[in-house]
Amino acid sequence: MAAPIAEVAEGRLQGYTKKNLDGEDFFCFIGIPYAQPPVGKLRFKDPVPVKPWQGTKDATKEGSVCYQRDFFTNTYKGSEDCLFINVFTKSLPGQKSTLRPVMVYIHGGGFIFESSSPETFGPEHLITEDVVFVSFNYRLGIVGFLSSEDASLGVPGNVGLKDQVLALKWIKNNVKNFNGDPDNITIFGNSAGSTCVHLHVLSKMSKGLFHRAILQSGTVFNPWSWGSRNQAMDIVKHMGRNDDNEAEAMEILREAPIGELYEAQEKIYDNLSANLLRPFGPVIEYPNDTAFMTRHPIDTLASGEYNKVPMLFGYNLTEGMFTEYNKRIFPQHPETVLGSDSVVDWQMCLEKGSDSFAVASRRIQDFYWSGVNGNDKYMPFTDCLYMIGVYSTIRNHIKSSDSPIYLYRMSFEGGLNTLKVFGGLTDLPGVCHADELGYLFKNSALPDVPKGSREDKTIRTFVELWTNFAASGNPTLSSSTRGKSNLEWKPMESGKIHLLDIGDEPKLVTNPESERSRIEFWEGIFELSPKTANFLS
Repeated sequence: MAAPIAEVAEGRLQGYTKKNLDGEDFFCFIGIPYAQPPVGKLRFKDPVPVKPWQGTKDATKEGSVCYQRDFFTNTYKGSEDCLFINVFTKSLPGQKSTLRPVMVYIHGGGFIFESSSPETFGPEHLITEDVVFVSFNYRLGIVGFLSSEDASLGVPGNVGLKDQVLALKWIKNNVKNFNGDPDNITIFGNSAGSTCVHLHVLSKMSKGLFHRAILQSGTVFNPWSWGSRNQAMDIVKHMGRNDDNEAEAMEILREAPIGELYEAQEKIYDNLSANLLRPFGPVIEYPNDTAFMTRHPIDTLASGEYNKVPMLFGYNLTEGMFTEYNKRIFPQHPETVLGSDSVVDWQMCLEKGSDSFAVASRRIQDFYWSGVNGNDKYMPFTDCLYMIGVYSTIRNHIKSSDSPIYLYRMSFEGGLNTLKVFGGLTDLPGVCHADELGYLFKNSALPDVPKGSREDKTIRTFVELWTNFAASGNPTLSSSTRGKSNLEWKPMESGKIHLLDIGDEPKLVTNPESERSRIEFWEGIFELSPKTANFLS
């Protein structure tokens, strides 16, 4: 078969052909630049669109990952020149005329690691359905999320998110050249990628660039979703350099080798704990001409001035098992003591040692470490780091939008539960954070599974739910998938939870008692602070 050729606004691309899970051919175009390399004077600056190229560009090799430490090998990898996009499709113009729904994946990784690599997020599962799948890289860590409140320095923050906006614009402008429908684009992501999806829902900058959103275990209400400001002088100090003010620090950071920046970045304390504001991540910017976000999400939601699209939210049964990865992700810092104090959300702005902080910590201790919940050591972290943020988000969207919102919980335990497998945690009961990814994507480090196996059936379930939602905004499963009548997945209602539990047999649960009792508990906790009183009200 001849190598596939695609025409985009910037020039011609030559891709390659691969087979999906069912042995069908599809076309791959990877490592496509969507922005100029953000190096030199462009470090810390908004992305600049890529320039057109002459001739036919090779789109058969991955673009570099953004510079980061690989927490599996504990070595640095990647480059600052990392703003690349990947497109996968079953057909090209001239072969079929019907445009297909487009699914755009935003990878997670806590805003400091991971990439869109097809080795990790392979399209072989999703592309069994007739969709166009797209993924991309964005800047991470210090080069993606450094910020300053000093407007004269021109570093308001969020350039990693602005990379994503430019990628979405490239997709909107070019996806028709891959038989994708630019008027039917779904963005989806896991963990920090899911928070990014939520931020695009809330940002005026992303208006018109997508039409549906899937959020897997991450929203702006999760405490790990935010970064600090004014870190330049601290970073320079950790580099062993001298500076007298923030302007001098910024000049040093603009000229330093990328490796030196990241070694210094990791000397600033960072860990997975609800009471910790992380050093690098999204921030609320001061007003500026290219701002991604200038007011708190709770105010944006209350105003109703955001991108109101159908949304699908979810979380995994035992998200808090991810705390087992703390030592691996942050080996440079001592292990966090994950007790009741660490569960007091920093967003409450309660000073440690204050009466209010003590009340919150004591209530959390009594609820999670004593009595009926005392035998589940991961539940407090499942709740404070993931689940409660999801419910807070849904409640606030229901107040201000009529667009349907669907909710799932993954309870399936199998051989493709990604982080349980990678972390050697398969002997533990439950479903870890990010475990659903092995059923949506082909990961080269996970085993192939036999057709008809539990894992294969779960792949088909996830793929049909996600692609049905992308196609129509309705994620209902067909009878052919379940072998029974259609399962109507009802959207959420005010005061009523409709939850699709994705286990061996997907089932709809209304007002699950366990979740209701935990949500009610957190209503009382959040009400201890005026900063969070309306998170679950």
